[in-house]
Amino acid sequence: MKNFRILSLVGALGLLIAGCSSDPTNTTPANPPTQQATTVQIADTAFTPASVAVAPGSTVTWSNNDSVPHTVSFGDAGPQSSEILDPGGTFAATFAEAGTYAYFCELHPEMEGTVEVGDSEATASAAAPTETSPDNATTAAPAAVVAAGTAGIELPGTGTPGIDIAQGEWALVPSAHEARPGTITFRFRNLGTVPHSLRIRTPGSGGDRLEWRGEEVMPGEAGLLVVDLAAGTYEIDCPVEDGHGEHDQLGMEFLFTVHGGAGELAPLPGGIAIEPVESEASVTGVAISAFAFGPGELRVPVGATVTWTNEDPVPHTVTSDSFDTGILDPGSTSSATFDTAGSFDYFCAIHPEMQGRIVVDP
Repeated sequence: MKNFRILSLVGALGLLIAGCSSDPTNTTPANPPTQQATTVQIADTAFTPASVAVAPGSTVTWSNNDSVPHTVSFGDAGPQSSEILDPGGTFAATFAEAGTYAYFCELHPEMEGTVEVGDSEATASAAAPTETSPDNATTAAPAAVVAAGTAGIELPGTGTPGIDIAQGEWALVPSAHEARPGTITFRFRNLGTVPHSLRIRTPGSGGDRLEWRGEEVMPGEAGLLVVDLAAGTYEIDCPVEDGHGEHDQLGMEFLFTVHGGAGELAPLPGGIAIEPVESEASVTGVAISAFAFGPGELRVPVGATVTWTNEDPVPHTVTSDSFDTGILDPGSTSSATFDTAGSFDYFCAIHPEMQGRIVVDP
């Protein structure tokens, strides 16, 4: 189990920086709605994506998934450059002002990238998931595609009994694996860093196979797929194919069973928000499950140790301006002891839509 400590000399060491507040009662999210958390993957001696566009005040995180060290170097015109990033290491930079920031790897100068910082507006687009068969295509219930991980934004289908599916690289985590025959609402939330979608198919191959497919959603968005399903077993996956490969073959798939003995479906929850939970214990935990930190906000006394446990089938990180667990593989844990009061925001560097907060009371 990884273990690290948040020292009381935070100010002297420069650890108390943007994203952390000395006011333990502050529960306001650190980033305004227009800001973003974006991840650039370093793999196969390349930055992916090579160019990203973000709003002023946004944080970009580079994650070295390569087998050799790299750097993220801006030169004199950009933010402070990274040190050498060993395999598995991460580096984050916040861009306060608009402009174009070019960077490269000092160890492999042919590796280049840019960060384009400009004004942006939050937008929502309408999408109409479709139900298809080998012979025809009909429109299923339309739904708005909206932000999947932003506090205060109501997600599509809120309050409707259904299946909530968290998507990320490279897994699908459903709220249930079974339902009764009839009309079933599937909501898919993209908490990853590349576009995803949702497909439901009957088993087998050839012309007799039925298929229902939702609209493609961008990172941070969510969509609905509403279908009538008879009793049987169905394959649910992400049908997107890109430079990473076929998403279903990478692990984004599961089996879903429809039968009369299934229980009632729970109503789909509303907008993702950080709900505070207070702990009097000196040691407490945060579960990482379904591409979310639970609880999203934890209030603890000075001196408390917080342990994160990755219960998801894919790796995650717990990354902050003042601490970083590195890669947490499925089933692994990492702990931090908080010796100074304040508010500590963190996120997953692999799936930046995942965000949480530790509030430390004096």
